[in-house]
Amino acid sequence: MILKTLNIRNFRKFKSIMIEFPDGVTGVVGLNGAGKSTIFEAIAWVLYGSVAARTSSDQIKRQA
Repeated sequence: MILKTLNIRNFRKFKSIMIEFPDGVTGVVGLNGAGKSTIFEAIAWVLYGSVAARTSSDQIKRQA
């Protein structure tokens, strides 16, 4: 599958955004809280019908 365009509306932090992916490999880079994970969760929702669960690292309590 080749993803060319992603339109996100009213999904998590995005009210309305259109992302165009150029040919080749695309990297998603941004500050914490910018919505990088939300982009991948939106793609997972379209492909699988539900938002993928957060990774187990979100549930792991880190020991100092």
